[in-house]
Amino acid sequence: MFALLSILLTLQLVVSDDYHDTLDGIVFEEYSTEQLRDFLHCILDKGPCSDVVASYKKHYPDVVLEECVRCSKCQKHMAVVLFDRMRAELPDLYREYRAKFDPDDVHFDNMYKRVMEERDSSYC
Repeated sequence: MFALLSILLTLQLVVSDDYHDTLDGIVFEEYSTEQLRDFLHCILDKGPCSDVVASYKKHYPDVVLEECVRCSKCQKHMAVVLFDRMRAELPDLYREYRAKFDPDDVHFDNMYKRVMEERDSSYC
């Protein structure tokens, strides 16, 4: 039975078009500024990563390049919270973040607009 469940879970991960629960373990409203800084240091390759943040980091280049089209409504809500808090609390890291993931300044503003329009915290 365990083997069957493992196979089904693996197939679900392979055929899924979204980021499933991989990115749902982070609740940026509950992060302190220090925790947010640690998160960004991981994402920017400036510090260590927890398992949850490491899984998030693995998907992040695609999230920006694809402008979060495969993100759930909850993930879009968390993206807005993250970007707004970065801009307000850690502006230097916010600029580094944008430069790393959108060096040509092509995708980020479109992604932010999309997540603002499509987010829904009731799904979190």
